[in-house]
Amino acid sequence: MLTQNQIDLLEHPVVVDTFINDYIKLKEQLQPVIWHELDLHNGLWRVFGLIAPYNKRIYPNCDIAHKTLDLIHQIATPVTLGFSILEPGAIIYPHQGYSGEVFRVHVGLQIPTNNAIDCGIQIENTYYGWEVGKVLQFDDTKVHSAWNHTSKNRIVLLMDFEK
Repeated sequence: MLTQNQIDLLEHPVVVDTFINDYIKLKEQLQPVIWHELDLHNGLWRVFGLIAPYNKRIYPNCDIAHKTLDLIHQIATPVTLGFSILEPGAIIYPHQGYSGEVFRVHVGLQIPTNNAIDCGIQIENTYYGWEVGKVLQFDDTKVHSAWNHTSKNRIVLLMDFEK
């Protein structure tokens, strides 16, 4: 898991603003793609990928969001990295990651509500809501699901790091 110092860096307002600005640049130039594991969701989960599993850079996304890429690499080396978008009505079904070698980190960028009932994530038997500029990290091998029952997109920077 990330150290408190790494979390503090990810939550720094200037860093969070950089992530948001890079997301806006991507959105202005490209369309996000549907998350590739179609059996995990109801079709309303989109992503702007930057790094596919095990450091495969995705272009032109990396060129457009290079500041995010640079900042993350100053903190730790991600296995995967991207902007995760849950559109209104999105549901990610209960599942667990297939690799015990990584842990997952989210940084909230656009969160329609802090009410976990309307927009949240369940990890095993615990419910969480995201907060703008805050880190949520968890073991991806634990059963988890997510949803967005609001009228606005939920956007997080999603990263996997080696344990």
